[in-house]
Amino acid sequence: MGMYKAAKNDSRFKSHLKRFFTSPGLKHKEVLRRVKEEYLSNLLVRQLAVEEKVKEFPYDTNRCSAARDVLKPKIKFGFKTLHRRLSNLEVEVIRVQRPIEDAAKPTMILHALNSNQKNTLITAIRAQKGEMLLNLNSLSWDDIHPHLDWFAAIEEKEKGRKGGREKAGRSSNPKGGHRGNDRGREGENGNTRGSSEQGSSGSSGQGGQHPVYYTCGRKHEGECWAKKKNIECRDCGEKGHYVGIPVCKKKGGSSSSSGGGKGD
Repeated sequence: MGMYKAAKNDSRFKSHLKRFFTSPGLKHKEVLRRVKEEYLSNLLVRQLAVEEKVKEFPYDTNRCSAARDVLKPKIKFGFKTLHRRLSNLEVEVIRVQRPIEDAAKPTMILHALNSNQKNTLITAIRAQKGEMLLNLNSLSWDDIHPHLDWFAAIEEKEKGRKGGREKAGRSSNPKGGHRGNDRGREGENGNTRGSSEQGSSGSSGQGGQHPVYYTCGRKHEGECWAKKKNIECRDCGEKGHYVGIPVCKKKGGSSSSSGGGKGD
């Protein structure tokens, strides 16, 4: 029962012990033997799983392909993400008695960074150490750890600012989406009205596919207004055509000085 009392801080281990102790016909030695076998068996499985996580850091070992290979998408891991995943992994390895050595952590972090992030980190380390780093293998975890914490804190702060701006925007415009849709519909209706107005004005004025009338020099449908009003040309004096376009040919094209015709 001493082991049962000692396991009070671990609910899973306590449940295993309780299951064995409540089994009828088992002596204490047999219970301890079975508990030890099961514990060591589970411990080995968990150790292997954690070692796989350390090997594939920072990728998620739970996401695998059909061939049971860990998926490794080409994405950028931020300093904040790497810091969080490494911290969680350190907790897991301690639970299974497989702590990560400090000598292995720099390689894990540098391997997970892209070129820009790596240059940023190395530049910060050089500025602090005051010397050129010719060999990255000489970097210790004490060199990297403070800067990793610093850049992770910066990303966390920037994320908080961005979230605050987005929240402020949503609060100041709670129905922005509805108004945006309304504006979109109004724009569509406006375009429809504009096109219809343009078409009607073009058909009555100078638009459309109608020919240029020699009497008035404009494009329109129906009978020419100049002919209806019996416009008199100022160049030749005859009625029935306008002096603008085309140029009156009876006076040799001298209509440039004239701006229009006169009606009856």
